[in-house]
Amino acid sequence: MTDELFEERLRRDLHRLAGRLELGDHRPAGRHGLSGGHRSPLLLRGRRRARRRGLTAFVLAAVAGVVLLGPGRLLGPGHLFGPASPSRPFRPDPTAAAADAPGFPGALAYLSRGSLYTAEPGSVPTAVTPSPSPGSAPQWSASGTWVGELGGTGRLRVLRASGAAVALPSPATADPVTAFEWSPAAPLLALIPSAGADAGDLVVVDPAAPDAAPMVVAGPVVSFLWSPDGHRLAVVRDAGPGGEQVDVVDVVTGSRVPLPYRAPPDTTVLLGSWWPDGAGLLFWLDPGGSTAAEATGLPLVSLALGATDARTLGRTFVYLPWLAWSPDGHRLLIVDMSGAFPWDGSHLAVCRPGPVAPPCRALPQPAGAVTVDPAWAPDGRLIAFVRAGRDPGLVPGTAIAQWYGSRRLWVASPDGQGAEEVHGTGPGVADPVFGPSSHSISYAGASDIATIAVSGGRPTVIAAGLSGALDTAGPDGFGKLPWGGLPSWGPLS
Repeated sequence: MTDELFEERLRRDLHRLAGRLELGDHRPAGRHGLSGGHRSPLLLRGRRRARRRGLTAFVLAAVAGVVLLGPGRLLGPGHLFGPASPSRPFRPDPTAAAADAPGFPGALAYLSRGSLYTAEPGSVPTAVTPSPSPGSAPQWSASGTWVGELGGTGRLRVLRASGAAVALPSPATADPVTAFEWSPAAPLLALIPSAGADAGDLVVVDPAAPDAAPMVVAGPVVSFLWSPDGHRLAVVRDAGPGGEQVDVVDVVTGSRVPLPYRAPPDTTVLLGSWWPDGAGLLFWLDPGGSTAAEATGLPLVSLALGATDARTLGRTFVYLPWLAWSPDGHRLLIVDMSGAFPWDGSHLAVCRPGPVAPPCRALPQPAGAVTVDPAWAPDGRLIAFVRAGRDPGLVPGTAIAQWYGSRRLWVASPDGQGAEEVHGTGPGVADPVFGPSSHSISYAGASDIATIAVSGGRPTVIAAGLSGALDTAGPDGFGKLPWGGLPSWGPLS
């Protein structure tokens, strides 16, 4: 269960890594079987799970240590954090705080106490419907009209922001779904059924046309990504003895173009992001398909679509929020790893994706510190990040609670100079997101979502008293997730 929640979190918010260009109203007129096999999204393991159980046990054993403090006892916020920082009065009811903080980044969705909550700027978060527990982090459609999430049974639910359920064509509702992603430009969902006739295939459905037949894009697939313009899908398919093949499929015409790049033998390709201009891809190389290696860092490489060779950028966690593109799409912030865990050697590096670009450059950080959770201001003049103490001797498990409490919010120029702590947030900050004016930052705390001015001060609590999908308020065993209620920000209406 914990492993499933971990993997679902890695697939959240791909649309934040790509542009939101408008796509004309395209609805698949029928069911199309495109040639080529693939397996599917972002960390889809589908048919590989059986042969990987021994390796997965390492991850489960480590993560279980942080989830359980003892038999039947779950880790709660009191075990992780000290007194709350000064802010507006703490409200234990998740619906009691108005979402009227200045610089509210966009529409908000989060899971808490078994319910899905949504809010528009200036509104009070509202529980739209009970959520199957544990649920995956919700994902907004590009227009902000719909929210999708996977429940504990793997069933995909799509809701309007008001809470009204949206009927989806089979197999989106008839069978469990391993992974799904919204198109960044149109109301289309790409998903991987884990059972039924299309198990392991990549299928595209249109929630606005529930009576239309789904389009089978490829199958079976290892991972997939929507292009920034929403016209194409990058897919990784298992090509048999020849290893895995990366293809680009046009969802409008149905054409498929195999890329000339070939991954090394016995190496899994895990797609991470398109280049913002659509001319290349970022992905991780996983020799032997090791789940344990994915948890402790893999080579992140950059590939121009027509190139035969990929360029290694660094070694990073397989964690999408730690790939942060600049607003102009020319630079990429990554959390580079020199140790096996976030608390041992994590630092930010700035990269350029091109095939002849200079090597990534590490940003400065003080001795005895690590840096994670990068974010760009919309005007590109500032970056935000989370800085914490370095503790090389720490092992995954409940001991990371003390380390997690050392996390603080910082801002700096894009080259890392002039770094300053944003005072007033308190301990345990995660997932910073700038407001549209670049003057405020929203973030996740121990059990709340808040907004604060870049200059610091008194934060405004947007939602408080939150609990996660597993009724925990603590990080996973590897220190990346603060609690199940991590916010998902959609577009401003």
